[in-house]
Amino acid sequence: MDAAAWDQYHRAHRGDRGWAEETVIELLTAAPAGRALDLGAGAGRHALWLANRGWSVTAMDFSAEARAELGRAAAEMPAAVAERLTVVDADLTAPPADWLPAAAADLTLLIDVDLPEADLAALLPALPGSLGPGGGLLVQVPVGGDGQAGLQAIRGALEPLLTLEYAGVLPAAEAGGRPSAFVFGRA
Repeated sequence: MDAAAWDQYHRAHRGDRGWAEETVIELLTAAPAGRALDLGAGAGRHALWLANRGWSVTAMDFSAEARAELGRAAAEMPAAVAERLTVVDADLTAPPADWLPAAAADLTLLIDVDLPEADLAALLPALPGSLGPGGGLLVQVPVGGDGQAGLQAIRGALEPLLTLEYAGVLPAAEAGGRPSAFVFGRA
């Protein structure tokens, strides 16, 4: 979907921010806070979860409505939490050099972002460059079929660039009706 379609979605679902993905919670609950990038942040369910745990988060999305919803959510948070959130307009289908900060993050998230295969393939190799030394990258994206081919494509793009710690497939029943591949690695 393009930005206009996502704007329409977020207008129709105003106030429905959802919960952080179980994968995010399991992997990051005990992680020390640092600087995070949340790519394709939408209404901010992961950015808000991280900011509430002390992370400084840059939430990036191309939907103006999603960014506005995240701004409204931040305004409802204690000031110390809201101050840890920065919301940025970024189109993940544009060349990453146009919007992806270099070595800026201790953690970069790409969660539930349903990009066309070619756009995802172009984006994945750039993501490790957003990490500072020892930074972590968590990718969890919808994939077709049983998820294995999508998982292998993601692993193939990231293994030469990161030390992978976790990788797998969430079945359709656990991932909103379509399998999701997930990979976590460190720079």
